[in-house]
Amino acid sequence: MFDPATSSLVVHTAGHYLIHGEIHWEYRPAGNAIRVVHVIVNGTNVATHQDNASDNNPAGVSQDVTTILPLKAGDTISLMVFQNTGLDANSAQVVGGGGTTVEPKLQAELVGP
Repeated sequence: MFDPATSSLVVHTAGHYLIHGEIHWEYRPAGNAIRVVHVIVNGTNVATHQDNASDNNPAGVSQDVTTILPLKAGDTISLMVFQNTGLDANSAQVVGGGGTTVEPKLQAELVGP
């Protein structure tokens, strides 16, 4: 399903799909920072998780969003994230992983017709 040209998933079999997206932000700054994770299907937002962080967590924070949707062959699923901390907010590094970045995840599983 993965299309490397668009970093999205393309549905090949129509049916109901369990869709899960996740990102682990590098840090959570103090203040009223907003971080949002969206699942997008064919350019339309279909599921959202918003975190209005007000605490400071230097270890980072994970956000995820999950939904079940009926999809048809040719539908395109993507993940979009937003943050307004005023600083770069990268995906976190693996602890002890030699600087390996924890990439955002996007999964889709056919669960029924």
